[in-house]
Amino acid sequence: MADREVDDPSVPGSESEPIDRDVIANLLGGDDAGIGEILADLIATFEIEARAKVAAIRAAVKAPDVDAIHRLAHSLKGGSGSMGAREVARLSRELESKDASPGEEGVLAEQLAVEVERAIAGLRRWLDETR
Repeated sequence: MADREVDDPSVPGSESEPIDRDVIANLLGGDDAGIGEILADLIATFEIEARAKVAAIRAAVKAPDVDAIHRLAHSLKGGSGSMGAREVARLSRELESKDASPGEEGVLAEQLAVEVERAIAGLRRWLDETR
């Protein structure tokens, strides 16, 4: 780890790592040992739900339906926070509380889509390490 940058996304706990592994490890009661199957189930659920919420947020931005944007962002914020997806939670919180123009909401929705994919990739890397 010494020869990698601090913000290298492949380094757990680095600034750009999309997942705070401690959040899930604490939720599951400890370290990585023996959590592979549970983690796989959690990741599969997060992947389906987060992508569906992002798609719904994009549709709500196009509508535009501000109430739906806020409701969906609130829901995604909670789920991503539980999975340790810090940046997804931060962007969701910003979108939830944003009284922005549709253009600004659209930009946030696209950033959110990118961060959801980064979080899913980070979770999958972690799962691969537990197997």
